[in-house]
Amino acid sequence: MSAVEAPPVMGVVSTSDTQRMNGVGAWIITTDHRRIGRMTIVASALWLIVAASLGALLGIERVASSSTFLPADAIDQMFVLMQTLASFGVLLPVLFGVAVAVVPTQVGARTIAVARVALLGFYGWLIGVVLMVVAIVANGGPAGGNAQMVDLFLIGLGTTILGLLATAVAVFATVASSRRPGLSLADASLLSWSSLVGAVAVLISLPVLLGTVIYVAVDHQYDRLAFGGAASVMSWIGWGFTQPQTFVYAIIAVGLLAQMAPSMAGQSQPLRGAMLVGVGLVAATVIGTVTQTSQMFVWEGTLFDKLDSFVPYALYNL
Repeated sequence: MSAVEAPPVMGVVSTSDTQRMNGVGAWIITTDHRRIGRMTIVASALWLIVAASLGALLGIERVASSSTFLPADAIDQMFVLMQTLASFGVLLPVLFGVAVAVVPTQVGARTIAVARVALLGFYGWLIGVVLMVVAIVANGGPAGGNAQMVDLFLIGLGTTILGLLATAVAVFATVASSRRPGLSLADASLLSWSSLVGAVAVLISLPVLLGTVIYVAVDHQYDRLAFGGAASVMSWIGWGFTQPQTFVYAIIAVGLLAQMAPSMAGQSQPLRGAMLVGVGLVAATVIGTVTQTSQMFVWEGTLFDKLDSFVPYALYNL
């Protein structure tokens, strides 16, 4: 006799479907640092493809001065989108993703400290980047013509910053307080040390950008006078996407490369103490450079000119 498989009952979910849904749900609400890190890295890789595609299109546009490959009113928006994705879609989140996935293992912790904060940081970052992309596509980036979408871009940028700050808190707390007994900071790996220093640098600098975004968003929503409206958005927040601020985002990469090179060569880390001090000095130098070049207080011009100079200076230095 041959066994006949009974047809599935309508409305009943099969075991395989249930397992699949349980698997997806486990990833969505996971507190496993390895999964959170992998999700961040994969999402960053997808944004990297988008940013690289934008860069290629802009490069083709610049091949000839008479080129009309792209609409003239879309070039500035595409450039802003590429800058945004390069800094907050790829560079900083992919390094934080590596730190979240690897650092707890290096310091002997079972998982990352405040794991739910790290997961919340991932979702905040991802949702924020999506909002920024949607806003720019709808002509709502800096200097955009759609006022509501400009507001959405600023909301997305603020949400992205909050997500990255939450991740920085988790990384900092892990290295600072979750090390195994007997492991001092001087004995920590270079990646763990640079992740700690990089997280501190981000926690110092990104709140300044967040405060500036809030000022600009409130002004744009109501008066659009004191801060120049949509046309002046990048003059206020542009420092967060360019050098030397982007060097802050790359501090973790210094320790990652310094640890990978000896490991790939099969040798121990030479001048380990000097490397630890060097990472800290590089971070301090970059932070000092950002505060002195991007936020200068100039007592000249009208009251609005003074306000334009004082607000970021006060956020960073006072």
